[in-house]
Amino acid sequence: MRSRPSYKRRWPIYLHSSIRSLSMSTSRLTPVSTIKAATERLLWHQRPGHPSDYYLFNAHRHADGVPRFPHMDLVLDICPTCIRSKQTKNAAGGNTTRTAEQPYQGPSIDFSFSGTRSKNTFNQFPIGTKVKKKFGDKMFKGKVIRSPEDTTEQDPNADDFGETTQSWRVEYEDQEQENCNEREMEWIAYGNLPHFNPHKHQYDDYIGLNGETSWILVTDHFSRMKHGDTRVSKASPINWLRDFLEKHAPACPGKCVFMDQGGELYNNPEVRKLFT
Repeated sequence: MRSRPSYKRRWPIYLHSSIRSLSMSTSRLTPVSTIKAATERLLWHQRPGHPSDYYLFNAHRHADGVPRFPHMDLVLDICPTCIRSKQTKNAAGGNTTRTAEQPYQGPSIDFSFSGTRSKNTFNQFPIGTKVKKKFGDKMFKGKVIRSPEDTTEQDPNADDFGETTQSWRVEYEDQEQENCNEREMEWIAYGNLPHFNPHKHQYDDYIGLNGETSWILVTDHFSRMKHGDTRVSKASPINWLRDFLEKHAPACPGKCVFMDQGGELYNNPEVRKLFT
């Protein structure tokens, strides 16, 4: 009977020489000299305790050793710790109100209105607007790459500090990006800029092609089917709801409806009469 060969003495020597040769070749061929700018920004966002983008951008003025970043980029939106800390809504779990056992036994009804737009929120710096800004001794040109979004003013020296303001995303010729508020955009934007025309722009954002300013949405809890319609006024959609119930209301016990307590639905006696 032949005995199996033993590798007890050979295996440790082979493993040791392999690791040694691998580490020597790796150190010669793969030098690590620096990290990416985005990684460094995220690292310095975490070191001082997850400050806002504004305070991180200006931290080098108040603390030695903190690098000076060329632009104020978004860090809060990519930090996994900050993302988790802002998630305040949990899953419904076993406490859900969706208890319908057949279609349209328990629908939800939502009646919403579009907002108005004033001259102060007119987009005077649309996508493609040319900008130029000086960083150090060099002037960089760029353009607006994103429409304005609502944000909170982080500059403590600004008159509207802590209030909701608009922010534009700008990309420069070196591929670096930053967010600029309206005051900064007025400094760096140049060229032909659009002018506010109340007859042309005042209603573009919140009125439909046929004058719609509101909409109603019905969601069935059983099938998740959604039914909607646009409206030209804020008046309670009595006739639309009546037609909907005549077409879809089931003949079963335990029917219920969920709606907000606004004056157009729940607090309207005519609407409540339709469901009683």
